[in-house]
Amino acid sequence: MNWERLMRWALWTSVPANFAVAGLFLCPGSATGLLAGLPQPPPHPLYGSMLALMVAAFGVAYAWLARHDAISRAFVAFATAGKFLAFLIALVLWLGGELSGRFALLMSGDLLFAAVFTAWLLDSRGRAR
Repeated sequence: MNWERLMRWALWTSVPANFAVAGLFLCPGSATGLLAGLPQPPPHPLYGSMLALMVAAFGVAYAWLARHDAISRAFVAFATAGKFLAFLIALVLWLGGELSGRFALLMSGDLLFAAVFTAWLLDSRGRAR
């Protein structure tokens, strides 16, 4: 398998995914936010705005990383942890009845990205030495 090609695809795919989720956090009370199953009523706009900023910033970082010849293993390791923990938070909140299944299912995309990032890290480990 060509892990390098898959990794670049995953990075580029993460860009619009992160922007879409940032939009949901920015407007949780919108029709799309309701359809995604975000908790209602929305919290103070400060929380959604700050969270949207962070998620969008990661989207920009994924695009920046995908454009470079050498992909930073350190950043991918950091991103892997972030993607996995975002999924884990959604899972725990869903299991506790604090989050809709629709949004938890949406966040399973982060688990998929974390798996691809992990596979790339394991495959590129030998080349990094």
